[in-house]
This record gives sequence, structure tokens and C-alpha cells, in this order.
Amino acid sequence: RRFNIPLDLNAVPLISNFVGPQGELDNLWQCLQPEVSPSRKVAVLYGLGGMGKTQLAVRFARDHKNDFTGIFWLSGKDRESLVQSLSIAFSRLPGQASSNEASIDTDVEQQARHMLRWLALDGNSRWLIIFDNVDHDTSFHGADSDDYNIEKFFPNADHGSILITSRLQRLSDLGEPFSVQRLDSESSIELLLQSSGLLTRNTTRNFDRNPDTLSLANRLDGLPLAIVIAGAFMRETGTSITEYLQYYQKSWSELQLQSNPGRQYHQGNILQTWMISYLAIQKRDPSAADLLLLLARFDNRDIWYELVKCARHSSNIPDWLNKATSSGLAFKAGVKSLIGFSLLDSRQQEGSYTMHPVVQDWCHYIANESKDVDQIQLNELAVISVGYSVPSASDRGYSELQQRLLPHANLMRRLKFLDDNIELWGALHSLGDLYSDQSKLKEAEEMYQRALAGKEKALGPDHTSTLNTVTNLGNLYSNQGKLKEAEEMYQRALAGYEKALGPDHTSTLHIVNNLGLLYSDQGKLNEPEGMYQEEMRDSREVANSNANRARRAINKIKRWLQQ
Repeated sequence: RRFNIPLDLNAVPLISNFVGPQGELDNLWQCLQPEVSPSRKVAVLYGLGGMGKTQLAVRFARDHKNDFTGIFWLSGKDRESLVQSLSIAFSRLPGQASSNEASIDTDVEQQARHMLRWLALDGNSRWLIIFDNVDHDTSFHGADSDDYNIEKFFPNADHGSILITSRLQRLSDLGEPFSVQRLDSESSIELLLQSSGLLTRNTTRNFDRNPDTLSLANRLDGLPLAIVIAGAFMRETGTSITEYLQYYQKSWSELQLQSNPGRQYHQGNILQTWMISYLAIQKRDPSAADLLLLLARFDNRDIWYELVKCARHSSNIPDWLNKATSSGLAFKAGVKSLIGFSLLDSRQQEGSYTMHPVVQDWCHYIANESKDVDQIQLNELAVISVGYSVPSASDRGYSELQQRLLPHANLMRRLKFLDDNIELWGALHSLGDLYSDQSKLKEAEEMYQRALAGKEKALGPDHTSTLNTVTNLGNLYSNQGKLKEAEEMYQRALAGYEKALGPDHTSTLHIVNNLGLLYSDQGKLNEPEGMYQEEMRDSREVANSNANRARRAINKIKRWLQQ
């Protein structure tokens, strides 16, 4: 009985209603309940900032306040906060009056040590310590002044239960890991309606029929912080779900600047909560911070090394990216910090990575606000990566890779870049090929036209690379039934190839064949006859010439063998 300490809600963040899977709470209880083992039990809740780790821990503490003799909520924000929390907890123990609370640093440290000794007493084994927001760890390379070793604050006894919440995946080594996942669609909508106050006036079922509700829930993708912020904004301003979705899509950063999650998330809104992680990464590994902003340019659901590696085709690749893509192992080292802070997730079986869509929006905001980030360069690197990843028809897994690249290609169409990067126009041409092969002719035409404009300016209208794009545009127009436009492209390509390569070159003859087919489709029978006769004559001449060269080579080999 002398170890019974009531739960002090003053130290616990305010959570009105918990929305989330009961299974996660049950799993925690199976791990931490006092009866499961007389030894010390440690559980680590880790995940992206704003994913609801603290909320889950609060719900667990309130559900099981009678199952432990004492529950102590300790702030792990930094070492100073943790020592102060331990000192305050010590003042709540029997025989410790509140007037004895420490007032100077030495007293705070001393009372923190007394608290840890009290937790280690024999017979005092049914307590629960919750270390909340332990986002600093000395095991990181380049640790700063806020870092500390959380294990140093474990009581020196093999009993009791410890729960840690952290963004740092590597802390999961301290105990049984529990990755906090995003909410499912139903729970997301429930939390949105609850936070906005709409749940009191309507039922969830009514809003399920509203496509904007589903669209907003999908856009926020089960991130509790983003959902609570959205609900609070709607409640405080009288904004409807449809209006909020429009603001979110058109004025993301301005909307976030005006938003606040209230007392549930004491680390601030979205712009603030991930800045803590970003600054820590930037300090420890600046290249990883740069890589994060580039990865946000791709489709967030499927990012892989070979895709990013194709940025090396750029003649303007920055040193940090050149190093990060020098090998698969170097790339893994680059994303290690991002995964460590839960800003990036690994899909080990697929060999790829994912980024939460709200994190992606936040990365765009950071890149836009930072004077040190060249957004145009990031856009160009992303386009080159996707464009030079487009496979040829002879490549293995050609069809599967094309399907995988389509979502990325769709994002590349929205990016802005300069018109003086030669590699960029080759990438756009390849994106045109990708869309053409997938029968997305409108998108293919857009890519070819942008590639053509760039090549004409950078290389000239008669360059063979420019003529290749002209040819593909002709093929595209022909497939679309735009025969007049196709003829113009073919005639231009024919004149250019004859001038650059000669009338007997295979590229020239290929255009002659295309024109013949086009005239045949138009009913101009005289033109294709002349085209085909010319092509056949030239083809025979080329074939005869090649055959004569082959015969001469064979005779030389025979003479050499005889000698």
C-alpha cells in the first residue's frame, strides 16, 4: 500500500476522446501488465510525428490506472525536461511535501536520482513509467546538446513496466517495438467529424456519402494530427468539409499557418512538429535533408533506388546526390536517417520506400520557404530521373516498369523548370514514349511538344535528336487520325534526315515508309507508289552494298586461314 500513487492528470496531455484500433491497446497490455513477468518490461511506441503515439499512451494509462500501483508521466523532450519531470514525480511520493519541490539545478538532479532509487526498491514492482516524446538520442552520429541516453534513466532494478513514445525507430531496440500506423478510413472520418463538432449534429453514415469527406480523409491519409487540425479549423471558423478541401489543395501553407491542434498536440501544428525532426537530420546529415526534399518530388507511394539513380544522367547533378546514388548501399545510408525519424517508410519486400502524403506537402512548403533550396534544380532532377527510367521494349519487365512509372510521370507534368537543360528534353521525349505506349495520346503529345520546343532552342531544328521527336509526333498524330499534322511532321523529318544523314540512311527510309502509309490512308495512291518504289530502290541498293562488303570480308578471312 505504501507504493500506491494516484495518477496525476496534470502531467498528462489532455485527450478528450481516443479514436483508434482497440487492438493496439490490447497488445500493449499484453506486453506491460505486471503479471506477465516479474522482470522489467519495456514497450516502445514509435512512428511519424503526429501519428498519435502520445494519444495512445494516454489512453493506455487512463484505462489501466487501477492495474498499476503508480503511473508516472515523464517528458522526454530533452534531458532537462526529463530530470524536472522525475523531480516533480518524487515530490508526489508519500512523505514528500509539495513545499519540498526542488528550486535549483542540484536539488532537481538529486530528487530525480531519489525517484529512480524509489522505483528500484524491493517490492515496488507494479509501477508504470511513460517516457513521452523521446526524440533525442546520443546513439546518433553527431549528437547535439539536447541528446541523452534514455537508458540512463531506467530504474536500476529488474522489475516494473516502461513505455516509451518516440519518432526514432532505433529506440525500438530497447524493448518490444510497436509501430504506430495511420488510422483506417472509417476511424479517420470519425476523428474528423468528432474534432469538427459535426458528429454531434450528424451521423458518420451521412458523411460517408459525401465524396469530399472521403477525398479529404484520403488526402490526410489517417494522420491524426492533420485530421485534428482540420477539424479544429472547421469548428472554429464554420468552414465546411468541401471548403476545407479546396483550401487544402490550393493554399496549403497559408492554411497550416492559421491552424492549431489545440492542447492535444503540444508540439504545435504540422509546420512545427516535423521541423524538429528536419533540423535534427539537417544537423547530423545535411545530404539526407536534401535527399528528403528531392524524394518529395516523386509519387509518394513507391520510390526506389534505381529511379532516383537515373538523376545521374543530369550534367548538373549536385555533389550530395552524386554521392547518395553512387551505389545501392550509399543510397540506403542516405535514407537511413529519414527512416530513423519516421519521415520515410521502408517496404522491404518491394525494395522501395513510401512517404506520407502530408509529409510530402510539408516538404514542398519547406523547399518553397528555404532560400538555400533550388526548387528548379530539384524539379529537373526528378524529371530526368523518371524520363531516363523509361524502359525500351526489349528490356526485361518492360510492361511492369512502365505501369510503375506512370504515377511519377503524372507528377512530372506539373513541375516547372528552365529551358536550357539538354538532358531534360531527352527525359521529356521518353515520357512522351511512355504515354504513347500506354495509349495516353493527349499526355504524349504534351510531352513531345515540350521536348521539341526545348530541343529546337538548345540543339537547333535540324539536329537528329530534334528530328527524332518530330518523327514521334508524326506517329502520334497519325494514330490520332490527325493526318494533315502527321504529314507536316513527316515531311519536316524527311527533309531534315536527308540533309543530315543522306537519302540512303535507314532513318530517312523509315520516314519514307511512314509517309507512304499515311498517303495510302488518305487515298493518295500515286504518292505512296512513288514513295515505296523509291524506298525499295534505295533499300535494294543498300542491301546490295552490304552484301558486297560481306562477301569481301569472307574472302579475306578465307585467305588468312589458308595462310
